[in-house]
Amino acid sequence: MTHPPDSGIIEWIFLSLYYYSPPKEVGVFSTEKKIKKSHLSGGIHMSKSEKAKVYFTDFHTIAFGDGLPAKLKKLIRKAGIGSIDMDGKFVAIKMHFGELGNISYLRPNYAKAVVDVIKELGGKPFLTDCNTMYPGSRKNALEHLECAWENGFTPLTVGCPIIIGDGLKGTDDIAVPVAGGEYIKEANNPQSTRFQELNTFLDSIQQTIEKQKEAFLQKNATTYVALNHIAQNADRMNLKELTERYELFPAELQNSLLGQQIKTQIKKMQTLAPGQIAPDFTVQTPDGKSFNLHSIKAKAKIIDFWASWCAPCRALTPQLVKLYNEFHEQGLEIIGISLDDKKEAWIKAIEEENIPWFQGSKLDGFKPDNPLNQLYGIHGIPHIVLLNTDNQIVVTTTDIKILREEILKLFKQ
Repeated sequence: MTHPPDSGIIEWIFLSLYYYSPPKEVGVFSTEKKIKKSHLSGGIHMSKSEKAKVYFTDFHTIAFGDGLPAKLKKLIRKAGIGSIDMDGKFVAIKMHFGELGNISYLRPNYAKAVVDVIKELGGKPFLTDCNTMYPGSRKNALEHLECAWENGFTPLTVGCPIIIGDGLKGTDDIAVPVAGGEYIKEANNPQSTRFQELNTFLDSIQQTIEKQKEAFLQKNATTYVALNHIAQNADRMNLKELTERYELFPAELQNSLLGQQIKTQIKKMQTLAPGQIAPDFTVQTPDGKSFNLHSIKAKAKIIDFWASWCAPCRALTPQLVKLYNEFHEQGLEIIGISLDDKKEAWIKAIEEENIPWFQGSKLDGFKPDNPLNQLYGIHGIPHIVLLNTDNQIVVTTTDIKILREEILKLFKQ
């Protein structure tokens, strides 16, 4: 990695903190790192084997001795953080501040340990992360900062400022030249040939990992490991696949807590399967009038669950407008159901996107206990459901091509 001049950067250090006996201060071992030559023309050409040092420690501590934050300081010093010139420079520490209600993030104590070492080296540290594109408690800078504070990340606890890196709404960014960069000449330039080649290379690695994981799960399809994997990914499977995998497990696992969760998901998916009557609901229009789904008559109906703050939803809207303009006179209606909690933001988005179809909302936001989310098994948006004239579910998809094909079939009936 080549650093731009006058920038403070902490290189990635792979830390492995794990349970191991007896107690260990800081260990290091070498591992063979083999990188195959890329098949891409002009792409990645690393083919030689290199020795990579992996620094590690364990979670054991000694009574009245160093705690875990102190061990982390020893670990990063041993790994060579002192060789990075940080004197008088801003140093960004990339963090995950955790979603509200989630505990799967590094505690502020560890961030404070890294901050202390950077200050010792003359750096000016700050914690940072970017906003998320998906709904949650980190989708804009204000909520993101409040989430960080509630999870214990404050200037007082970590010893430095906390800055959300991409602005109020996650739209602030600039291209940064990477001086001497081998694969990427400019950060934030997705059109770069090198960037695309690197992405392709990384995608191939991810595909290999997924294939190996799937092979392992198929070989161990009746184990608790497979059950746990399916429980975590049930919302990404179709009804047939989920049911078939669930039925492979012995009764003991089917009746376990995770097994019951999967069974509940199957029942929910059965009620929302093609051919089933779409659950009816009542919402209010922007001017406060109530209407229910089944009251809208059409040869084909699209329910578009969306929100003003949802970037993928807004990106999909122009394609839905084209679909609406093409088929509306033949009997297509679209019902936009906003999962906003602010009426002003909802109305503004309707105006900005020039949305011509029915709009309704309960204005209770995108929450796990939102009645509409529960009714339609919504785990993310956009979420689009196509119905026929009898309010039967035809397909649930965000693929415009599939929607168009299914609409044409309905009009031919």
